[in-house]
Amino acid sequence: MHESDFNNNTIIQMPLCDQKKASGIVRAFYRDVFENNNRKALRRYFSPDAVFGGAIGDLVNSRSELLEAADVLMSLFEVKPKVSINIKIDIEEWVAATTIIEATSKGSELPLLIRGQLIARVKNQQIVEWHSSTDYLSLFEQLGQIPRDCLPILTTGANLMWKGWAGGRT
Repeated sequence: MHESDFNNNTIIQMPLCDQKKASGIVRAFYRDVFENNNRKALRRYFSPDAVFGGAIGDLVNSRSELLEAADVLMSLFEVKPKVSINIKIDIEEWVAATTIIEATSKGSELPLLIRGQLIARVKNQQIVEWHSSTDYLSLFEQLGQIPRDCLPILTTGANLMWKGWAGGRT
């Protein structure tokens, strides 16, 4: 494989042991876990004591919790989404990238566009730090779980009301 055979958005198809740069590990992670639907590969890509930050850090504290969260999230969309990764920084152990996942909603078969960004640190070919931010608000709008245009409505100070939900009030 030569550098001219792929561009910055190409998922590199190489064995894990040949991945030298942090970006190669991140690309392989998205390929295996998302595009090939191999969620158990999380164990291979993430160190047992990996640290999580950003939106995902609010949901998980460990590699095993990340596996559970991935199962829940990926149950919302088709098995083989398309992932585009635009590497912004790739210096020694650190990689920063923006991501776009194109998928289809399992229930409605509506197209989904999931945007995110990440900063990761890779050591000994495993991710030891993962700080990410995914536009979950837009994802849940696209899935029809919350009304469209929630962000502009919420920035006005208005409250959204769900039928049958008292917002924690009794």
